[in-house]
Amino acid sequence: MVFVLDPVAHTMLTWSTDSKATWVATLIKLPEGKHDAAKAAPAQLRPEADSRPQPVVTTESLGKEMLQGLPVTVTKTMTVVPVGRSGNDAPITKTHEVWTSPDLKLVMKEQWEDPRTASRQWSLISFRALSQTGPCFRLPRYEVKDIRQTLKELEEKLGQMAN
Repeated sequence: MVFVLDPVAHTMLTWSTDSKATWVATLIKLPEGKHDAAKAAPAQLRPEADSRPQPVVTTESLGKEMLQGLPVTVTKTMTVVPVGRSGNDAPITKTHEVWTSPDLKLVMKEQWEDPRTASRQWSLISFRALSQTGPCFRLPRYEVKDIRQTLKELEEKLGQMAN
């Protein structure tokens, strides 16, 4: 099974093949933005349903730098976890810095600082930028099915597996 998440179009495309090499594809429209996603979440998962103190999150731009010969923008997000949120008796300050190449639309480096888990970082150290003349991948041939029919078929398959 293949999953392709497109955060720009707010879609997820899945496709898979069965034993007869028949391709089945599904295109799912995802909620746009935090506000819509929060409305779509069950009530017990919404932050306002949580009576514990909520973390305070701030994001700031640290400007532009050069990283491996490429211009990158640096963004720092700081999260302060208040007393009692995670069983803590003092505030916890976490930071997350991201170096992004606007030209390549690619995250080049990330760094996390959290007193509970220590420091972590990764960076892209070797890459080649090639000109792309076509799409990055091609979809296989597929058929579009009604979601009700797909769910019915899934129920039947699960029923067969249970027997």
